[in-house]
Amino acid sequence: VPSNGVTALAPERGSASQLWRAEGLKPGTGSPLVSYAELGKRWGVSKATAGRILGSMPTTPPANRWPAWVYGVGDDPDPRFSLANERTFLSWIRTGLAFITAGLGIAALARFAVASSSQFSIAAIVLLGCGVLCGVTGFTRWARNERAMRLRNPLVAPSSLPVLSVILLLIAGLAGFMLIG
Repeated sequence: VPSNGVTALAPERGSASQLWRAEGLKPGTGSPLVSYAELGKRWGVSKATAGRILGSMPTTPPANRWPAWVYGVGDDPDPRFSLANERTFLSWIRTGLAFITAGLGIAALARFAVASSSQFSIAAIVLLGCGVLCGVTGFTRWARNERAMRLRNPLVAPSSLPVLSVILLLIAGLAGFMLIG
């Protein structure tokens, strides 16, 4: 172990995937595209020390990251993008919870309005379904976008957003029609 602190170089660089990009390493192998002597010159250490540093680094992502079909491919993207993707996922979850809350509220009101309880029940079921759809959509969008960022592919276009928008407009229109006439 050299006394100049070079063994801390690899962890300071971040994950192995970041070092692969920064130092020209073959992804998944830890083998450099240049010689160990060249890496030793870049890092200010001997060729053997450069080999030990690379040998001590993991070459695959940790096995405990779930889901593996998302995290098991590609390189880690910039954390800012992953965090933004997670915030979008949480927005979908928050929207789904709002739909579920509205559906439960309408279902509770259906008990008091006996004359139109079937209409209230249908609206409640549709809103509850929209809430579940938001949760499922949020997770699948998060996973597909995270995987696309890791593989450096274009992000996925929203698939169920138009469906949810149309359903929400229909519910609002029906509610307005019921209030007016």
